[in-house]
Amino acid sequence: MSRNIFRQIIELVIKAQELARSVGIGNLLQPGLVREMIIADLLDHTVITSKRDADACDSQDSSIKYEYLSCKEGESGQGKDHLRTVARRCCCGDRTAA
Repeated sequence: MSRNIFRQIIELVIKAQELARSVGIGNLLQPGLVREMIIADLLDHTVITSKRDADACDSQDSSIKYEYLSCKEGESGQGKDHLRTVARRCCCGDRTAA
């Protein structure tokens, strides 16, 4: 039963990669890209697929760029102070915070 489900997943990933290539995404499975696509969609941002740029940009103003950070609940991740800064910048529009 598991083997059949794995095959279905593989087939769906192959189809997804074909779709990704049709819009210029060479490697859909590059680390973090699918997560970034999901977050960008939820926030109405435009995903940036290049690894050498931000994760997304504003849908109306491409000069406004976003870097998505995440951590598991209860883990320190990148530090509470850093997460407060990110929250302030992302949720409150404070783009001057470092």
